[in-house]
Amino acid sequence: MDKKFFISIAMMLLGTTVFAQNKNNTVSWKLSFNVWNGTEYESTGFKTPVKMNNDDSCQLVIEPQSSCSCVVLFENTLGKIQLLKNSSLAAKKAVIVPGRGTDIEIEAPSGTEKIYVLVSAAPAEKIQKKIAGVKDGECVADAKGLKDELLSLKSSLSSLAELPEKPTTMGGTVRGTSPKDTAVEYDGASTYLKTITIKH
Repeated sequence: MDKKFFISIAMMLLGTTVFAQNKNNTVSWKLSFNVWNGTEYESTGFKTPVKMNNDDSCQLVIEPQSSCSCVVLFENTLGKIQLLKNSSLAAKKAVIVPGRGTDIEIEAPSGTEKIYVLVSAAPAEKIQKKIAGVKDGECVADAKGLKDELLSLKSSLSSLAELPEKPTTMGGTVRGTSPKDTAVEYDGASTYLKTITIKH
């Protein structure tokens, strides 16, 4: 067999293998942001800052289509960062964050708060180092260092890897959600870092 031809075939096979690995490494998932209106949870958009009031509460619903790693963080107006969730998620099983029967509470002083949602095919090592030993519900000691790592991770991610966001529904996947609950579906990348900004 011609040597050049053999090399070409080998490169094509290697490229096909790498493509398959990358494709299998992607994560497709849904995210719903729900605000308690006094009677029930109402899903709302979150691409622009969400207007809320002091003493309001909210929660997230996350549903991956394949198993993945998930970290959810809440930064309050004072700059403190609380770990809401750090765990592996099973495929096609929606979870409520912070958890069933608990909410993210919006408290004084008024200002801007942020929710960071990190979903990835494998745990993000640098983020995991910053939250090592921190349990769900606890605040992170090095909030500045963690935020620096989040910003660094965000800048390293290419939006070109993601497919266009798709509106979808979340209702029925978790008890207590409404069939009208709207969500956003993400696909095409192996790591996502989404930020929900709340102004109150």
